Amino acid sequence: MRKFNLIFALFLSSLWIFDLYAVSGIRPQYIVDPDHFYKIPEKLLRADRPGYCDLVMRFIRQQRVLHEQRIRFRGEDKEFVERAYSEMSDEEFAAVNGRQNWMEERQVGRELDRHVPRDEALILDLGMGPASSTKIIARYAPPTSVREPQSAGWRIIGYDFSGPLVEKAKRIAAEGLIRNVAGEIIPTEFVQQSIVGTLKNSDETPVEVSSVDFINTSGVVGHHLSAADVDILAKEMMRVLKGNRYVAIDTAGNMGPRDVRPIFERNGFKFVKYIQGNLIGARPKLVFYKEPELFPGASVLY
Repeated sequence: MRKFNLIFALFLSSLWIFDLYAVSGIRPQYIVDPDHFYKIPEKLLRADRPGYCDLVMRFIRQQRVLHEQRIRFRGEDKEFVERAYSEMSDEEFAAVNGRQNWMEERQVGRELDRHVPRDEALILDLGMGPASSTKIIARYAPPTSVREPQSAGWRIIGYDFSGPLVEKAKRIAAEGLIRNVAGEIIPTEFVQQSIVGTLKNSDETPVEVSSVDFINTSGVVGHHLSAADVDILAKEMMRVLKGNRYVAIDTAGNMGPRDVRPIFERNGFKFVKYIQGNLIGARPKLVFYKEPELFPGASVLY
């Protein structure tokens, strides 16, 4: 028994060592005006990272629900996918989305780190579900104590094509549950629409040209979009994103990194780095950069 415990301890230690590499990604190619962008405390990044035992439990729960309820929800048929998500109970969605949420909890902090302005920023969260990824983004929003006085802080607009999920996200926001680590409520809006096409505000007006500071996608590009859809999305991101800003794009079996990267590069984005969520590198996020409009005194390192 002691021998087994020793071997198991060594195995877990090896996972931890490889995990340090897995979440680090590649050093950013572009480092622009570091004093203007928010450096998330390393302690917070590591404290918010769930472990592999948690992943195993989420996977078991997910497979049990999928098998028992015969749920099918992957694919590019938008009507089928929307209907499948709309028919899930809260418990079923939590189980089905468990692994995706595990990845987001490990990736989002790394993708935001030094990639979003500290004092004021508009962030778009595409495919947020019942505010799952929105809550994770909000957790990293800079507290008032580290921002310039009177600055507005971060504001998030979340998008999902499922009406029931959007309504649940609105209820969560109304209950004051979308906060940063300091307990401050982060302003949010939620919009029900497809992300393939013109992105709109909650009042149905199009998001303005060059008005967005960061865009995150969560489990939607890799699972539910075709190459043609991703091309439309990349063009719309280029339209709404400010210069000198970043986007983080999820990947999976349907649209993997080798599929997504050339589409975004073809539309004018510069590839920055992968952000892996686990030691085998499954479902990495790709971070891209829209070139400046540089800030005064900024530098671009190649």
